[in-house]
Amino acid sequence: KTSFNMAAQKQTNFVTVNNEDAFKIVFAKSSYAVLFFWADWHEPCKQITSVITELSNDYKQLQFYSINAEEYESLTSQFNVSAVPTIILCKNKEESKRLEAESVPNTVDAIKQFAQHSSTASSLKGASSNNNNNTEQKANENEKEESIEELNAR
Repeated sequence: KTSFNMAAQKQTNFVTVNNEDAFKIVFAKSSYAVLFFWADWHEPCKQITSVITELSNDYKQLQFYSINAEEYESLTSQFNVSAVPTIILCKNKEESKRLEAESVPNTVDAIKQFAQHSSTASSLKGASSNNNNNTEQKANENEKEESIEELNAR
């Protein structure tokens, strides 16, 4: 167990939370985060821990946080965790998907899709930011026009 924690600490994208304030600071900077809430007495948590560690090796673009649900009760309640294991996928600090006591294949698939989404999003950011802003503004204007037209059509 000790060697696992030391190995996990060396990885930059897998953090075992051992300070709540430090977690809040680094989590605030995470674009795509995987929060893994667990309890050390719960056998399914032990099984999924190795899967999460492996996924963190495969998906370096994601930030993984391992959180002992009982030790950090304020984080557990802040994220409304009522069962372990719970995995919460967050984009820009907002929950996008929650996996509660999910099977290993479903967990792997969900994190894989989340990682693909983050890769796609980061590659789109590589385009000119001016073009993105103009496109977003036009899209928002078109949405407003379409919604008014839809209302008038009724």
